[in-house]
Amino acid sequence: RTLSYHTRNPVFDQKVTHLMQIIESRLPADAMAPVYLGARSLRWATDHISFGALGDSYYEYIIKQYMLTGKTEKRYSDLMKRTLVGISKLLFTSTPSKMMYIAEFRAREFSHKMDHLACFIGGTIATSSQELEDLTVEERDQLLRIAGSLTETCVKMYTRQATGVSPEYVQFPQQQDFINGPGYYLSLIHI
Repeated sequence: RTLSYHTRNPVFDQKVTHLMQIIESRLPADAMAPVYLGARSLRWATDHISFGALGDSYYEYIIKQYMLTGKTEKRYSDLMKRTLVGISKLLFTSTPSKMMYIAEFRAREFSHKMDHLACFIGGTIATSSQELEDLTVEERDQLLRIAGSLTETCVKMYTRQATGVSPEYVQFPQQQDFINGPGYYLSLIHI
């Protein structure tokens, strides 16, 4: 939409809108979109749901689409509300620190890991709490609490590292506090 707006060429908006219609028509009730949709078959090619790599942009832009349309396209509002229901099924809290995280779903089970790319979700949920219409005060407050908790976990993904740089992802084994995902080798470099 933004590209169409700036170029005054409606084709970009038309193509994205068409693609969103295809995706929406295939979503389950909770609006959780797997990360792969077959280009020819237009069927989900996996059950992998991620708010990190491969899934982040889709979920990030639902509320943005609603706002970019001046809140005139209710379908994006409805889709975001459905997405918030789906998100609630992926939220877990670690022990003992009570860090809230959004898990992935793959091969019919939860994967207790969180990519640093999923850290947008706190802002998306907070924005949704303020921009979506027809939410009660209690619903808005609950969404803000969730957004704050997820953002706090993301901050810890950075501040608990000697370098201040988050690993690609963290794991929450047995829903315990996070450990760095395999392959995180950064250490302090003294110059």
